[in-house]
Amino acid sequence: MRIVIGVLQVLDWAASFATPLTVLVMLGKFLERREGWLRLVLRYAAAWVMCNNVIYFGDYVNILYALPAVFLLIRLGWRCRGAAWLTVSMLIYTMVSTLAAITDALYTLSYTVPEGIRFYVALLGNHYLTRGIVLTLAMLALRRLLPQKRYVVSERVWRLMRLLSLLPFVGILASVALVNPYYESLLPGAIGTGMLPLLVMLPLFFFTSLALLYTATVLGNHEQLEREAALARMSQTYYTQLEQQQQSLRRLRHDMANHLTVLSGLLEGGKQAEAEQYLAGLQAASGVSAGRRYCENAVVNTVLSAKAAAMEEQGIRFAAQAT
Repeated sequence: MRIVIGVLQVLDWAASFATPLTVLVMLGKFLERREGWLRLVLRYAAAWVMCNNVIYFGDYVNILYALPAVFLLIRLGWRCRGAAWLTVSMLIYTMVSTLAAITDALYTLSYTVPEGIRFYVALLGNHYLTRGIVLTLAMLALRRLLPQKRYVVSERVWRLMRLLSLLPFVGILASVALVNPYYESLLPGAIGTGMLPLLVMLPLFFFTSLALLYTATVLGNHEQLEREAALARMSQTYYTQLEQQQQSLRRLRHDMANHLTVLSGLLEGGKQAEAEQYLAGLQAASGVSAGRRYCENAVVNTVLSAKAAAMEEQGIRFAAQAT
């Protein structure tokens, strides 16, 4: 038994340094890394503080005091906008803090349960090893559900997800900070009254945060599909205009020989005034408009051309300069 306990202690110590790497992988799905060794150290420090934070029910100091440090380190280590930074930070912090609260509560509970099951309860409360196993499984689930290396989600979606993420985030803070700090002396009676509901709710906070991260990518992909569909519609308008211009050019080439023949006949007959009048009529007639080409970028050119066509239909003068 001592050998088993010793091995578990070594694994627990190793997990305290390895588990932050799984958190970095999850963060990397949604945030863009900043380059440089210092940024790498800051990113690891943010994950390390989260994964190694000791959180006991009734002890609000660790969970609240570590919060601004973690958020600041994530901001410095990752290149992210305000809504994405706050939302991802809240969800990841909720997941890791929830596991910390559960494992630390089980560790405390192991001293109050019967001797026969004390070892197994303590095993579940083996702080860092249990956190590492659960977070690794969560990371693998995210990698399977989200095969892309990194997901780009719009600011609008992140603002929506930020509101939704407040529920599990505030839930874990309230669950830890508002519990009687002397609940240990009330065990095991408190387990059947106040503590058991909390231990049931905390996993819900964990899985809710995980689900919200996945939901953000679903909404982001939906927005991407909408943008691609809108671009496809504009491209169709652009190529329709090009086809119309090509048809006009073919008709003009077909008629050009006849026009030249008429002009040649008038000039050979000495009817210069009539030839000039005929030529002026040709110049005033509607011809082929020049193909719209604003820049070398095909996507930008398509968008500008579609907008220009829509404005011309409304009688709006449009001018654009792109490089």
